[in-house]
Amino acid sequence: MNRITIIGSGIASRTLARELIKKGNFKIEVFTRDKFPYSRMAILDVLKKEVEKNHIKLIFPEGVNIYTEKEVVKIDADKKILVFSDGNTRHYETLVVATGARPKRLNIQGDGIPVITVRNIEDIEKMDALLKEGKKRVLIAGGGFVSMETANALYKRGADITIAVSSGRILSRMLPSQASEFVEQRILQKGVRIVKNTNIQGIRDKRVFLDNGTDLEIDFVVIGKGVSRELPPIESGGKIHEEYDADSQFRTQFPDVYLIGDALLTRDLITGKKRHNAIWPVAEKQARALAQILAGSDVHYNGDVAYNMLSVFDMYIFVIGNLHEGALKTNIITDSSFYAVSEKQNKIIGIAAINHPLPYARIVKRFSENGYYS
Repeated sequence: MNRITIIGSGIASRTLARELIKKGNFKIEVFTRDKFPYSRMAILDVLKKEVEKNHIKLIFPEGVNIYTEKEVVKIDADKKILVFSDGNTRHYETLVVATGARPKRLNIQGDGIPVITVRNIEDIEKMDALLKEGKKRVLIAGGGFVSMETANALYKRGADITIAVSSGRILSRMLPSQASEFVEQRILQKGVRIVKNTNIQGIRDKRVFLDNGTDLEIDFVVIGKGVSRELPPIESGGKIHEEYDADSQFRTQFPDVYLIGDALLTRDLITGKKRHNAIWPVAEKQARALAQILAGSDVHYNGDVAYNMLSVFDMYIFVIGNLHEGALKTNIITDSSFYAVSEKQNKIIGIAAINHPLPYARIVKRFSENGYYS
């Protein structure tokens, strides 16, 4: 019986456990610092009051041993030991790191104003409590997908929202400028304010000061600046490794230690460069591949393509591939929809669609197989 130890209880962990249980001959244990395994994708649905907290639980297969509120603070790769925050240790045979990603933080002090990230259910509970207290003036720092989803959730709860964007437009990393403008105009129509080309300079006297000279009276600040990999440090050969990665079979440089999910850098099928692609479907795909590898198959994970889908402010936004590298061709812009593609060497390497019907599943499948759509 092969014993597999997994750190983390997100979708990558759950998918791997499920696939290994199907194959049999595996004893699986999962360690998580959370109070219970849950879908982080669904936490904003809890904030919107569309689902209850207990409905976002991730159900692991029967026979998987799950240890909650057990945070791994160090991995001793030479002795094959996990060290927990409470000082206890645990030996492992084969270890899978599936610890996900953590929100990027700003070096600012609250000074009477709560500053909250968007990562776990505790963050959502903090925002919910503040809203119930009548504190509804919110500044959201960041103009990416996390910020848009958070703004949408808070808007549905009646919050008075200002979005501060460090760049010249929202969703600048994923969308072309015309698509950003399309989204921005529809958000402004909802009464949400957007301040561009600025960052939070500081907080004092219960006011938020921006570096463009503006100061705002705010009840709480939400940081939505994206995520970075969350990796437990690994000790090996007398050195502490804070950063590490894995090969095409998810093997790290440490014996019997694998890495999957949002904590992994993967090859972009369009550019060929390694990137952080922290989305649910990619984590599931990696977990299924690793299950085959651990069961003895010679499988290699060749990479993936960045894509995302979100429904915010009465818009359905779909974006996939690279919209900044090829020649952008805007096909359709109407009062209610937008569609554009990016082409390189007669191949579609990027698509942006807003409220536009597309065969989404087929597009994702083709991009994931080829790195382009045809």
